Amino acid sequence: MASGWYPLVVDGRVIEKHLADHYTFGKALGYPHCCLEFFQKRNHWNFYNNYYEIYRNTINKSTYLSNGLLRHTPFSLIPHIPCSFNCEASIEYAKRNRLLINEESQEYLEEIEHHLQTPILCLSELKIYRFEGNIVAENVVNYQSVEAIYPTSQNDLLYQILVKGDTCIVEGNIIRVYRDNFQISAYFARGDKHEVEIPFLISFSKDT
Repeated sequence: MASGWYPLVVDGRVIEKHLADHYTFGKALGYPHCCLEFFQKRNHWNFYNNYYEIYRNTINKSTYLSNGLLRHTPFSLIPHIPCSFNCEASIEYAKRNRLLINEESQEYLEEIEHHLQTPILCLSELKIYRFEGNIVAENVVNYQSVEAIYPTSQNDLLYQILVKGDTCIVEGNIIRVYRDNFQISAYFARGDKHEVEIPFLISFSKDT
């Protein structure tokens, strides 16, 4: 536990954050080995976009059971960053949590599964947006509402644009937002920032 970067409280004792040993800490928390290995190689915000690398590493259909994009919210089944959005080890991890949650509240589980299966636009670990809507074509989502996913700020520029629209189109590093078929604004993702921005739009299947 002392290998973690975040402060931790266990049995009344506080372990302050320090230089992290991510691998050892993740192993102590029971995260899958494949995800720990991938995180070791790709967790460098100056050179990689970790979530985009996961997206690229996803060969088959993305499944909601391996959706780690909502891990900082109450609507997630895995607490870690997976190595892909169809990681078998993460799916098994989620299935175990799913059974436990279902014993406590089936209604809560249904809400979790709904959130995990809605379209998500991700630019980086700091810019994630969840839509109530549908992906209607490649890189095009029609939506009724949008949510800024923590740690995305409510004052985030792109979020303020998205809440005014009903359609979002991703074209390379350009995100176009429309309302009633008219473009109302555009956002240009930047690759020269500490958290490299690479946009991708994704939806998660219920099939595993």
